[in-house]
Amino acid sequence: MSFFWSRDREPLAVTITFFHMQPGPFAERCLMALRLKGIGFEEVILDPTLGQNRTPEFLSLNPRGTLPVLQDGSVVVRESQAIMFYLDKAYSEPPLFGTTPKEAGAIMQAIWDQTSYIEPLLKSIIGPLVFGKGDLSAVDAVEQKLVTELEALDRVMALTGWIVGNAISAADLSLYPLLFAVRASLREPAARNRCQAVLTALDQLPNLRSWLQAIAKIDGAAIE
Repeated sequence: MSFFWSRDREPLAVTITFFHMQPGPFAERCLMALRLKGIGFEEVILDPTLGQNRTPEFLSLNPRGTLPVLQDGSVVVRESQAIMFYLDKAYSEPPLFGTTPKEAGAIMQAIWDQTSYIEPLLKSIIGPLVFGKGDLSAVDAVEQKLVTELEALDRVMALTGWIVGNAISAADLSLYPLLFAVRASLREPAARNRCQAVLTALDQLPNLRSWLQAIAKIDGAAIE
């Protein structure tokens, strides 16, 4: 999954290095934030199976060896949510965490709702179907719970078309890559008979589908 943001201006002349692995929906959150803000950066893709995230050089940046990691001069930030937050504080336009305390609180609340209730369900699908890790039986076990969460999201998006407020925010960037990955994986032949109710929800819930299409249009991806 690759993202190519259409921008009307040249990327900002800054020195940022972004380390991540592929495929990686968590890294995509950060890539979307970088490109949406028009920030110039160097992309370094590491292969954990070759131990490229365990070299002394990389461990000096992140002793945990986890990805993604962003280096901005002397500043090093790991974890996708923290990276998005850092970028929004360091490069304020367009704002991803709102422009008022009320908006910031609502966006963070939406992100933590996703982290607590939606992400675990999505990871149960992404693990076996995208990364080949985990138990396939878990995919079927989360189906109805995830459909219920998607239906709730559809109702939220009916208000403005976005998860929070009147414009794209970190709450949208946080969730979109995961839903994109799940939708793509459920269309693969290997998953043809799994979680069809989830795929139907992603394809047919009107506000959710419009939201996916809106971000895909910005992103340059295709939503069929």
